[in-house]
Amino acid sequence: MSFTDVGELVRCYFAALNDHNLRALDCLVAADLDIHQAAVEPGLEGLRSFLEGLQAAFPDLVHSIEDLITVDDRVAVRSLMSGTHTGAFLGHAPTGRRFTTTVIGIYRVHADKIQECWSIHDTIGMLAQLRIPRGSLRAAANERGCSRVTLQGSRLARATNTRQAPGPSQAFCLSDVRTDPLSFLRELTAEYGDIVRYVCDGRVTVLLNRPEAIRYVLHANTQNFSKVTTPDLQLLKPMLGEGLLTAEGQPWRADRELLQPFFTRAKVGSFVPTMVDVVEAMCARWDTRPLPVAPLQIVDEMSRLTLEIAARTLLSTDLSAQSTVFSSALAVLNEAMGGASPSGYNDPEHATAALMTIRRIVSQSVLSRKLYNSGDNDLVTLLLDAQAHRGDPDSHVIDQAVTFVLAGHETTAKGLSWCLALLASHPPIGKRLLHELEDKLARENLTAGSVSRLEYARAAVYEALRLFPPVWSLSRTALRQDVVSGFVIPAGTLVTISPYLVHRRPDLWDEPDRYIPERFLGGKEELAISRYCFFPFGRGPRQCIGKWFALTEMLVALAILHRKYGLRLAEGQCLEPQALVTLRPKHGLLMRPLPRALATPPINLPHG
Repeated sequence: MSFTDVGELVRCYFAALNDHNLRALDCLVAADLDIHQAAVEPGLEGLRSFLEGLQAAFPDLVHSIEDLITVDDRVAVRSLMSGTHTGAFLGHAPTGRRFTTTVIGIYRVHADKIQECWSIHDTIGMLAQLRIPRGSLRAAANERGCSRVTLQGSRLARATNTRQAPGPSQAFCLSDVRTDPLSFLRELTAEYGDIVRYVCDGRVTVLLNRPEAIRYVLHANTQNFSKVTTPDLQLLKPMLGEGLLTAEGQPWRADRELLQPFFTRAKVGSFVPTMVDVVEAMCARWDTRPLPVAPLQIVDEMSRLTLEIAARTLLSTDLSAQSTVFSSALAVLNEAMGGASPSGYNDPEHATAALMTIRRIVSQSVLSRKLYNSGDNDLVTLLLDAQAHRGDPDSHVIDQAVTFVLAGHETTAKGLSWCLALLASHPPIGKRLLHELEDKLARENLTAGSVSRLEYARAAVYEALRLFPPVWSLSRTALRQDVVSGFVIPAGTLVTISPYLVHRRPDLWDEPDRYIPERFLGGKEELAISRYCFFPFGRGPRQCIGKWFALTEMLVALAILHRKYGLRLAEGQCLEPQALVTLRPKHGLLMRPLPRALATPPINLPHG
């Protein structure tokens, strides 16, 4: 198959993408596309006009293409848009694969808007660029021997020879899986491949460990993959009610739209002074301890720290006096959830008491603010203003506040704890980080601007989140039968995705079990995120709304703690993960915060 008209090739791709015609798309990607400069030159004008039509519709197109596979692609698109020489672009890949990734990258970023133009035949000229003779796509598919392409109304449908994903014939009990879920999932993929079907407690489950399959579920076809009836939702709903993490459908969309402005980078930057104050208060408490310094349970310390930051920034409330009670209740609840079944929590009596404690502390703060408006421009004010306009019950405001206090501190505390432990066991990395902190913070205070310039610190955090993602598992329910990477997914199937597994795939990451922050320098994190190789905050429309909040909080804490202390792991401490509700250190993390002048180089420790 040979395309001499690049504009026609673009239209083939968009037709296949819009109609979820994955088999036709596969044949186009796999084809030996003879796109050479001499053969293509007559068609470049068509491609340029196509891209100009996109830019006219979406002026931010070129500046927001985050899903392009390489930086070279981004430069190539800008080159085409400006009408400059394109030989370098076409010369990169004689087979046209770079062109393929560019077109698919554009589609991934603007799929919703492009589909809207496709369906309503917008008058901006998009129709002329997107229209494709059905026969051309059918011929392209047939030439590669892919399955028959048929018409159903205005859409192209695929008649594919789908099959059931491979997997073990034996059925499992939840208790079998829960003994060591990480080993269970690793063994499944080692024996059966990237997509595995198994039955657990009578429910058909499909594990996805392939980036393109994960993208399809979390981004491309989210309307068919819901949190409804997932174990995650069943466990979290009693604790979080109808908060943003557990809501579905229109209620979720309305709340996401309401709350999103509160978590922009600019807004999060305004919280940095408060974050600094809370971290320095913790340091002052540490410094009052007598010498020789006894080890601290660093997970507990980081949990207390992130809880106080969440309370101060989101609720304008000081919970320091109740942080021990709150954290203890949360620990009880985590243990209960870790051993829970779909029928309820393990140890329901203690779990219920812990849940009541958490909700009581948060609801007291929210309701007192409702009675005595403090004028603070925080999350509670936003929720109470929305309540006045929408008529939300008090319970909904409390559900949201509980959701953000818990989600705003639990996962962040785990991620920060893992990062500190990894730095303690890798002295050269800790030394390089300290050099960056001394260099960039020597002449200025820690501000939103200075935090954004801590490139190596950010890479150190990202690499910790790659090795030990606090949210180690995601799940969705297939509402209707679907096909993912050629495997049939029946309606009602539980689809499971583990960032922990994907983050350690040796074909995606060099030396995947080593702590190497350098792999995230130079914008490489954008590439990994776009390829669905790295997603510690989830992906798609339901990506964690507090991503920038969590990253900023971790960077602030890391910058202060690493400059002030040489944190040392206690003797015999190992880094072994335990997958409960979040990925936590199985044996805790005992660490000594030695003043920098007294700190001696630590030693490398094994971690799994």
